[in-house]
Parts: sequence; C-alpha cells; structure tokens
Amino acid sequence: MGQGRLLSDPSQLRDYYLLLAVIDEDLSDDYQRVLRENYAICHWLMPAKGTAHSEFLNLLGLEDHDKEFVLAYVQACDAQRLLQTLRSELDIDSAGKGIAFLLSLEASRSLRSLFSLAEHVEASSSPKETQGLRIRHDESDEELFKRATEVSDEGLYFHAHQVLFAIVNEENSDELIQIARSQGVYGGTVLEAHGRGIHPDESILRLAISPEKEILLLVVDEKKVDALMRAFYEQGGLKYPGHGIAFTLKVAALCGWSKYQEA
Repeated sequence: MGQGRLLSDPSQLRDYYLLLAVIDEDLSDDYQRVLRENYAICHWLMPAKGTAHSEFLNLLGLEDHDKEFVLAYVQACDAQRLLQTLRSELDIDSAGKGIAFLLSLEASRSLRSLFSLAEHVEASSSPKETQGLRIRHDESDEELFKRATEVSDEGLYFHAHQVLFAIVNEENSDELIQIARSQGVYGGTVLEAHGRGIHPDESILRLAISPEKEILLLVVDEKKVDALMRAFYEQGGLKYPGHGIAFTLKVAALCGWSKYQEA
C-alpha cells in the first residue's frame, strides 16, 4: 500500500485543487465541517437531482434522496488527507454517500487567482464570519511535505478518470444517460441550469442556459472517454446545432468510486 501519491514533489506543495462532490443532501453539514477541518475554503453548495431513471440510481443507493453539488478549494498539501477523511468519517465509499474528486487548477491562472483572493478574504474576516474555519499556522514546507506524504493511498484512484459535463436540452438528458449505460458508464448526476442567479440571457460557449437546460455530470474511466464522447456526438444529437455541448476535465484523485466499479 502506497502513501502520498498525489504529492510526489515538494514543489507541488502550493498547488491548488478544486474539490467537487456529489452528496446526499442530509450530509451537507457534515461535509462542510470536514472541509473546514481540513483547510478547504470557499464552499459552494448547489441543489442537484438524480438522473431520470430510478433503476439507474438504484446502483448508487440515491434514488430516494435529493443531492447537493459541492465545490471547494484546497491546497495540494491537504488534498489527499481531505479525501481520506471523507472516506473514514463520512463513509463515502458506501452506496448513497456520494463521490468526491479533485481537479487541478494549475492550468487555469484565472481560477487560481480567484481562489487565492477568496482565501485571503476568508482568512482576514472576523471570527463571527469565519466560525468553524481552521486557519493554518505557519509550517515549514518540509513539515507540510512530510505530513502530506504520510497519507495512505488506500481506496483512492489517481489520474485514471475524467469528469464529463454535458449541457443539453432537458428532454435529451434521459437519452444521454442511456447512452452512457450502454458504454458501461454509471453514476450520473443532473444539475438544473436555472435559478440561483442564472439569467435567461446568459450562455456558455454560445449555448443558452435557460430553464429547459440540464447539466449532466459523469465521472468516466479514461479508457471509456473517447467512445462515450463519440456516442454522445453521433447518437445523442450533439452534432446538431443547439442540441448541447459536452467536454471533459482530467481528475487528479477520486474517492467513492468503488460502488461504481461494482455496478
């Protein structure tokens, strides 16, 4: 059993990761506590819905529960420990408990700047505004690296998956879910692309995000990504203008994946 695989070099200590998680709504308070205890900041929670087919959700034990989509920011020196804490304290590997994964922010200078600014603002806020937030005491890079590389790799999946986002018409999401199943990809989550401050005239890559749009999120084994994208394009109608758009991002580390493997 290895240790500290996510952080292989001391120069990566100050790298940034975006943590994304899909969780049962009832666990949101516990998630926020664990995130803060592990120095993650800037927690955003958004309501999420299960995919349209209860049989599909039965695989995950989520068919009867509302979900939330969680975003947070964490430094590389804390990231692997955070995932292991989600496994040990919140039992994320069990059905119905969700999935969490890390995306590197090193390729996006603007996102890194945004989260660095948010970290500064949150750390300098009054005690009342930062209730429950753990502010890191000064530690040397040597101490941080030693602590980070002592974290077990057990139960985590590194650099072997991508997260696929598909923004589609509401009536097309069921079809994409079935296409994904035919490609051996399970574990979809739907985010409704309306409300929460999104205006009718807003768009992403010229695709309007209107009340009849949905965002489908899938975590996909890298070996299946190309075939799934081709299937979405050819069978799911994404080759036609206005029918949607799909893109993928590489996942640095992942937990809560074992139940999908069993599926």
